[in-house]
Amino acid sequence: MARIYHRDQVGAPAFYSTAAYNVIQFTNFKEVLKACLVSGYGTTPAAGWELIAEGTNHIVLRNGSHSGYVCFTWLTGGTLRVWVADTFDGVDGNGVILGAGRKTGI
Repeated sequence: MARIYHRDQVGAPAFYSTAAYNVIQFTNFKEVLKACLVSGYGTTPAAGWELIAEGTNHIVLRNGSHSGYVCFTWLTGGTLRVWVADTFDGVDGNGVILGAGRKTGI
């Protein structure tokens, strides 16, 4: 069954800013991801993902089927880079996931 996450639901995390894209907006983005995928909010359950690692400019999550990892990395200038990997061996100093089968896109 599909689950719907919406900003108007009770307890939903706020994600609003009129500023140019910056690290504060990335922090808000991470809070939304964690609320929807990892912890849930209000009476809305989480989607069953795990938080693996988090830093100022990155967040690494693992899906419930344990079929891989996804890493979102914020780059100065407003670029969000998404990485996927088969395994998780840590995160480098730039917020990039280390692991087998690592791929990326912008």
